[in-house]
Amino acid sequence: MYRIIFFILTLLIVSVSSDAQNNSPKLTNQDPAEVETVDFISYDHFLRHDWKLLINYSEKALNNNIDFYYLRLRLGIAYYELHQYRKALYHFEKAYQMDNRDELLKEYLYYCYLFTDQYSQALKISKKFSDVTLKKTNLEYPSGVFLVNVEYGNKLASDTSLYKTLKYFQAGIGFKLGRGVTAYSAFTNITQQMYYGTLSQQQLYASINIPLNNSWAITPAFHFINYAYNNQLTSPPPKPGDPKSSLSSLDGTSYVGSISISKNWKDFLFNGGLSYSTLNKAKQYQQQFGVSWFPLHNNKLTINPSLILFSNDSGTSLKPIISCSAKYFLHSKFSVAANYSSIETKNFNELNGYSVNNSDDITHQRITAILDLNCYKNINIFGVYVHESKTELLSIKNYTFNTGIIGIKLTF
Repeated sequence: MYRIIFFILTLLIVSVSSDAQNNSPKLTNQDPAEVETVDFISYDHFLRHDWKLLINYSEKALNNNIDFYYLRLRLGIAYYELHQYRKALYHFEKAYQMDNRDELLKEYLYYCYLFTDQYSQALKISKKFSDVTLKKTNLEYPSGVFLVNVEYGNKLASDTSLYKTLKYFQAGIGFKLGRGVTAYSAFTNITQQMYYGTLSQQQLYASINIPLNNSWAITPAFHFINYAYNNQLTSPPPKPGDPKSSLSSLDGTSYVGSISISKNWKDFLFNGGLSYSTLNKAKQYQQQFGVSWFPLHNNKLTINPSLILFSNDSGTSLKPIISCSAKYFLHSKFSVAANYSSIETKNFNELNGYSVNNSDDITHQRITAILDLNCYKNINIFGVYVHESKTELLSIKNYTFNTGIIGIKLTF
């Protein structure tokens, strides 16, 4: 199993480097007269700000194997002006491969990365800025912290004889490690009265986002979980010989080590990841694959199906976790998102190890809804609702969890 993971990871890294080396345009048989004609006409459309006509004409030229720096630059600006930032980014990156000296192009790349949620890539390109552009983009003296978030929530069970209200708190901070690499760390505290004792759980999560060439990124992460139980057992009693007959045997630590790699390409974001976990002392592997589709050529609408392949330490068992989510901006400052997951397992992690479920109860299905409001400049308030259907394995009882979370996020 270790060899398989190493082999897959090696292939992904090799594909990154080969893409960076081989993705530049190589056109050797362009007719100079045709190039001059396309240059003249596209520039005329550009001066008149006729963006749609410029796009139609330039795309036809590219289909006819006519490609040069200013054609890509003008085409990128046309898409940018129509708020189709993902299409604009594709052509700006092509232009950057041809000539990386243009300060205007680097500024356009910076904002396209920001508007497509590639903050680390935006910081990376800013390393190439002149002093004038740094001042223009307010990056002359960048802050070391770019994100702070605080969340609080309650989780209510339909069967209170099994579980009382879970209380959840998290505080996180994102910071820059120079220009380009970013890191995020979060502390989480959870308390809950269960029928066999009171859970006290603390978690520490840390990840590093490393941007590579051509909208590739690699993100290693680590999640540490410490949990302990106190108070006496209550009904329903555990079965004879079950480890829950001794609360001290439940105390312990778990961790998740994970790594993901992603690639933005036109209207798609492809990602894959590997993780190894010891949740509840169970050694398990997960492989995750997903694709995000942006049909409006920007981040206004996102559709994201994903698949997690979940296996034990020996690799002899394999369970799929299927998930699909969508996010839509009703307004530039207000978004809604929803997710549905078919899980049918326990002790799993998601989002590159950020979210962990270290419960011995089977989770069948989960529905999530998220509202996010930008209430003032860099301040966002968000709310999360989660509905889960589960089964407690000792008593064979079906129940549901309903979770409500409210939080605030500050970006700098």
